[in-house]
Amino acid sequence: MIKDIPEIKLILFDADGVLQLTSPSFMQVLRGLCPESQSNQAMRDEFTTAVFAAEVPCLTGKARFEDELQPVLSRFGSTASLTEARNVWHLIKPIECVFDVIRELRKAHRIGLATNQQHHRAAFMRDTLAYTTLFDDLFISCEMGSAKPDSEYFAFILASVLNDGIRANEIVFIDDREDNVDAACRNGINGVQYEYTEGSERLKLILQSFHLTA
Repeated sequence: MIKDIPEIKLILFDADGVLQLTSPSFMQVLRGLCPESQSNQAMRDEFTTAVFAAEVPCLTGKARFEDELQPVLSRFGSTASLTEARNVWHLIKPIECVFDVIRELRKAHRIGLATNQQHHRAAFMRDTLAYTTLFDDLFISCEMGSAKPDSEYFAFILASVLNDGIRANEIVFIDDREDNVDAACRNGINGVQYEYTEGSERLKLILQSFHLTA
């Protein structure tokens, strides 16, 4: 964390691991897309690895999730429809105590979401979870062409807020991954590592350590 910083004008929150997580049933439902994997540990591991690998290029918008997911389903003989399969990524559990802090903060501060997502899950977060109404800014990797912890991701954010007179050291970025926090700090942003399991009181203490504008 940078010391002797100016007033903070923008607070950015990561999504997964900070203000939301996949529902407890996510992995079970995902594995259920490949029935044979239920009794075959090796196949189960191979299937889930293939699915997550297929998602990687989608996080930067270089591919569409549906286009990458369908060949994996076909290769493992899944009988699930593409719609059924992709909707597994709707299994998201918001962390209400963190959102309570965010709602209170937003009464007086500019709040943004900074997250790595593929387009299908991002659309669900925007529309169904109504994140467009909860945040002033949405920095979503698939729409930016780069993903954390790449420097280009943070450069995109800085360029986006430059016209609003916001400098790097006037931003706080909260993420559960150390590599993402380190990357933010290398770009001059005040990065802080935090995971939802630490509780809302810990989050409040982190925020209180900064000079927030009223």
